[in-house]
Amino acid sequence: MTALKIGIVGAGSRIRDYSGDIFRRLPHKYQVAGFTTRDAKRATALSNSLGYEYFQSYRQLANVCDAFLIVVNAGAIVTGN
Repeated sequence: MTALKIGIVGAGSRIRDYSGDIFRRLPHKYQVAGFTTRDAKRATALSNSLGYEYFQSYRQLANVCDAFLIVVNAGAIVTGN
């Protein structure tokens, strides 16, 4: 069985602290194809800490993944921050 290639939208603590660990424990089921975020500082931090490839847009990321995992702060969506 081929691992599902996941594209992550977001780069906050939920990815670092929870989702990243799940993907590391289940490499036969999930492979992180990369991630995208609007925050350049978080992009660098996540790429350095977990080794995920950063994509500048979700459209670019969509070309290399089978599915998206969207993990964003709902407050940021409402307020635009």
